[in-house]
Amino acid sequence: MKRPIIVLLLFINATAWWQASVFSGKLAKILSQSQTKYIEIVER
Repeated sequence: MKRPIIVLLLFINATAWWQASVFSGKLAKILSQSQTKYIEIVER
């Protein structure tokens, strides 16, 4: 009985890590785009 629970917990943990990495990738992209826009505005 313990084995399926451990597998399920590992799966949930891996899914959470995957979602976090996808989210941080999107966030990094948004931050770099906003930084580029800020630089464009400052240089004008």
